[in-house]
Amino acid sequence: MKSVFIVAIVAVAMIGVMAPSVFGIASFVDQTKDPQHYIDRYYNEPKYKQWFDENYPQYSSIYQAVGINEPFKIPSWVNDTMQWYLDGVISEDELISAITFLISENIILIHNSENDQLENKIKTLENTIKTLENKIKTLENTIKTVKEENSGINTNPLHEIFGTTVLIVDETQKKGPIIINIKKIEYHESYSKIYLSIENTGGEAHIYEKESSVIQGTTQFHVMYKPLFATGKMIEGYDIPSNIIREGVLFVEPWNKDESFEIRMEGMYWTGGSMWSATWRDISFVFNIDPE
Repeated sequence: MKSVFIVAIVAVAMIGVMAPSVFGIASFVDQTKDPQHYIDRYYNEPKYKQWFDENYPQYSSIYQAVGINEPFKIPSWVNDTMQWYLDGVISEDELISAITFLISENIILIHNSENDQLENKIKTLENTIKTLENKIKTLENTIKTVKEENSGINTNPLHEIFGTTVLIVDETQKKGPIIINIKKIEYHESYSKIYLSIENTGGEAHIYEKESSVIQGTTQFHVMYKPLFATGKMIEGYDIPSNIIREGVLFVEPWNKDESFEIRMEGMYWTGGSMWSATWRDISFVFNIDPE
């Protein structure tokens, strides 16, 4: 009877380890790749590990982010506690009390239908957000069409659309296999929004979008998390598959819209070697922009 009880306790512990994330698979994961590719990079590339830990703290491990179960190891406290129980050092009631405490302190997590309901609600909310973003994109395209049809009215690239100051940029640079196009900039009261696209024309390449910045004079303005009620999807520059174009925005601390400035972005691309001895080359993009 004791052996059956022990197996049940270990199974409860394993449920906590295998409980799926309500966040789903991380956005940087290319699901056509073997998830082991990301796990190997996490444990063998310090920069990659640091990037993941800083940018995806909502995931308990790289395994959870790529959507596979982490290899389970029975914790030492389980072995010790079970041995005490088998040796008669502690009673069954004491063992149950210990497990109850661990559950109450969220050391052991039990997956249940409430988690499933929460995950479904999150998915519904994500779909609603995508629908709204599509509607906003349609509206932006309509505005763009109207402006093109009336381009003779205002030839200054810095102008107002529905109360928002917009700077049309449309500048492109290519470094290695990466092409970045800065499309336009919107100036809001508490942030600025840079619309851009990043294209990987071949090979493995990364852009550290969250380390990008705007330089104006001697002042540096940093990338922000998406402000409350702001629209647009944050662009993902890391681990872009070959021959893929990603579009999105960067939210940056507000700067003076009437003075010239620089947009700086850093990255790297793979130039050869194996997974264990890969050779990477750093790249830097600097866009000099004058609103006049």
